[in-house]
Amino acid sequence: MSRGFALLALAASSAACVRGGFDTPGDASARDAVADRAAAGDAQTRAHCFRPRVDLVPCTSTRCAGACPVSVALADLDKDGRLDLVMGDDWAGVISVRLGLGDGSFRQPTDFPVEWDAQEIVVADLDEDGWSDLVVASWNSGVKVFRGTGGGSFGPAQKIAGPSTPVAVAVADVNGDGHLDLVTGGEDNKVRVTLGLGGGAFAPSLTLVSTTNYYAVQVVKLDGDSRPDIVATDGASTLTVLLQDGSGTSWTPTTSSVASGATGIAAGDLDRDGRADLAVAGVRAGQVELLLGDGAGAIAARSRIPAGPKPVWVTAGDLHHDGTLDLVVTQADGGLVSVLPGLGNGTFAERQDLPLASGSGGSIHGLAKSALGDLDGDGDLDIVAANPAARNLAVYLSDRACTKR
Repeated sequence: MSRGFALLALAASSAACVRGGFDTPGDASARDAVADRAAAGDAQTRAHCFRPRVDLVPCTSTRCAGACPVSVALADLDKDGRLDLVMGDDWAGVISVRLGLGDGSFRQPTDFPVEWDAQEIVVADLDEDGWSDLVVASWNSGVKVFRGTGGGSFGPAQKIAGPSTPVAVAVADVNGDGHLDLVTGGEDNKVRVTLGLGGGAFAPSLTLVSTTNYYAVQVVKLDGDSRPDIVATDGASTLTVLLQDGSGTSWTPTTSSVASGATGIAAGDLDRDGRADLAVAGVRAGQVELLLGDGAGAIAARSRIPAGPKPVWVTAGDLHHDGTLDLVVTQADGGLVSVLPGLGNGTFAERQDLPLASGSGGSIHGLAKSALGDLDGDGDLDIVAANPAARNLAVYLSDRACTKR
């Protein structure tokens, strides 16, 4: 099977209505009030300031000569109240952990071999021992789990049976039994759920849908009930929504045509109406598609916004402390991070482009992911981005003193 990214072999997809109410219905008057304020010029332009970019080497072991960072995660791994950084790469087969110092800087990395690549990393306590574990989607070697042993250290990788070529993984309690479960997508043309049994054990994986490659998965409550649902993209032009029917073993899929080259997905209330919305990066279209939920099982509105030359990953967070979600978009293979300031009504101000270091590197899958978190303890969200082009990690710390509207 070729490791070529499906974005490079784009397939067309027929349009269909996405059903699945996007979380609980909100007060329609709240949406109208936000729209009125925006129309009145209260929030027409926004900009966010950052300190000078800091570039970090991805890892330090002998395997790092060909490192190609593609995935990042932020979490307090050693329980000292400071965010730590985890990096995964597309070439060297290394997971690199950097403990945070609380001022936006990090200790030198500690590397853990993952055998092959690490397309996505999620931090979660799978074995319920109080320490964070690392869940890694590896195209070449399945889903691996590094058990946390305390202090930011981890045991050797353990393979989870089931997914064969995953490039995406999400962790959530999908069946409400108090144990974390795994949701995976990959180049084996399947979205799977692997139910946790507690103590780090898992049931056999269940295939939820099997039609195409899947390059991103997210778990989000879409239809107003208490059960989490799943959304997935195929790297072409289709968004798949899987609504859960009950026990975590039965799901109803629907599809919708979205921006060409659909990969990264961000979920959140983008128009402040109390309902979950989606933003989907379309790398071939050069756009992010916004899907605003109506809370009754369908899309209230959709639109596309320019998002840089090749938007491949999108993350949502409130950079401005105004109760409005902004979008942070990374470009395929790195080289650029774009910030789309939210206006609170499902629209966005002019894009801000943050340059990354240039280079001759690049990811096999074209991926370059980012994460948001307060790295320096000032209450603002900062940006960490994988930059395979320069084979490094880029950190942009927010600068509240110069943040302006």
